[in-house]
Amino acid sequence: MREWREKLALATVLLIVIGMPLAALGYQFGLRPVLAGSAQWVELTGRLPQRGGWSPETIRVEVGRSVRLVVHSEDVVHGFAIGKLGVDIGWVYPGQPKIVEFTPQRAGRYTFYCTTWCTEGHWRMRGILEVYDPNDPAAVERPVDPPQTDWQAEGVNLDAPHPAAEYPILRPSAARGAAVWRSSSDLPDAVQVLSRLDLRRQSPAQVFAMLRKGRVSDLTLTSLSERPPAELWDVVAYLWQEGTDPESVRLGRRLYQVNCAACHGEKGDGKGPAAVALTSAPTGHEAGHGHGLQAPTDFTDARSMAGGSGLIYYGKLVRGGMGTGMPYWGDIFTEQELWALVDYLWTFLFDLSWTPLSEEP
Repeated sequence: MREWREKLALATVLLIVIGMPLAALGYQFGLRPVLAGSAQWVELTGRLPQRGGWSPETIRVEVGRSVRLVVHSEDVVHGFAIGKLGVDIGWVYPGQPKIVEFTPQRAGRYTFYCTTWCTEGHWRMRGILEVYDPNDPAAVERPVDPPQTDWQAEGVNLDAPHPAAEYPILRPSAARGAAVWRSSSDLPDAVQVLSRLDLRRQSPAQVFAMLRKGRVSDLTLTSLSERPPAELWDVVAYLWQEGTDPESVRLGRRLYQVNCAACHGEKGDGKGPAAVALTSAPTGHEAGHGHGLQAPTDFTDARSMAGGSGLIYYGKLVRGGMGTGMPYWGDIFTEQELWALVDYLWTFLFDLSWTPLSEEP
């Protein structure tokens, strides 16, 4: 009996010491690939930036093959998305991994990133997904859909303050501006006016000045020059609305809420929950990279917004805000998404509501 018990104990020890590791290896290299089929199975773990951020920081997969990505969080709630690939799994809670499956169709370098403010230094939670094409190995080094608008060639100074000499006291309304336009019988169609403006490069204050003079290029707008400033600003808002695609504003709103509101605030007033961390004294790694030095931009500052242009905000999105704590987004957002965000920023200056944005899903 004693001998039998000793054999049983020995077998138990051998099972623990040898059997369990063998079972784990069998699952890792045998069963799991079978369950995954031909998919490329990748494990990704998120940790706070000071604990290492994403691990691994670089992932390589093959173009045209399904990827099964398992995203873990080891500490706090993180978010996960891959720019320009349409992958966004939302929040990932500690101990509750999420699995997403996708098939990359284009080779190149994509950026994956945390989509929810997790702590100071959140902007460092980025990594690279390399999509490799065996038939075109060099393609893995190419950026995917880089920004198309060359703001640098146009000499835009992103860092210079741009306060307008004249700016609206009350929030201009596109609806009121449309009413003003309709009540002025001598005005051409707004489309004709817009064809002579470049609302991506001209500031609202510049357009306001043209209307006040009663002339936009070769068009005469005499009746507008006689309107009071508040009504002229409403007309400026109307022209901005007519020159903007509402679908673009809705897209910009979604992107803003996920990626910008934590710092700039849902109302655009620069009072997001992360704003306090950005204005605190920089230390260590943060100070070395010039981050954490300025409060987020207040997009409800009418004087500054009226003096800015869409190209300035586009450039800041692409490059990031030097010394402001704002990361660069040019390698994450597509050209359409970048301009959609700019379109949405104007809603903090103008009331452009086609339908109340608050009712949008």
